[in-house]
Amino acid sequence: MEVRRQRRLKSRRPLRLPDSARWTYDELRHCQMGYERLMAWGLEPAEIPLGTYIYESAAGEDPIYLLGMLYFFETKNIRHKPARAQLFHSYGDALSEHDMDFDWADETMHAGYGKQWLKELLAARGQDPTAYDQVRERCEKLVRDYVSTATAEDVARD
Repeated sequence: MEVRRQRRLKSRRPLRLPDSARWTYDELRHCQMGYERLMAWGLEPAEIPLGTYIYESAAGEDPIYLLGMLYFFETKNIRHKPARAQLFHSYGDALSEHDMDFDWADETMHAGYGKQWLKELLAARGQDPTAYDQVRERCEKLVRDYVSTATAEDVARD
């Protein structure tokens, strides 16, 4: 009887996303750093495109792909960050270089969070927790398919 009770309680346990508050705070800080840099460069807020394609790409899909999008985007551009920081350095823009280095360090941690969260969710669903890269690959395809539907008018608008 006790074993059944423990299984039932375990199956109802909510999915924990350790470090999600830290991730959220970091992303807020990245947005703030980027916004401040764009304002310093003289851009007006109305000139800054805000794309929602990340989430629109997964609309109507299994909710795991919404979490998968976070992992996909955290891992997608990491390799470009050091080169971008170096470009800012070459322009003499030390603050943007610093921000990019900071962002790179955070994104490296965030990719680890996404992997951990997907593994935990897959396990909670009774699926293979090592299949997190399959979720990422599906997200990459969803984004590619969604972006391919953009019209010239969409591109001009953004």
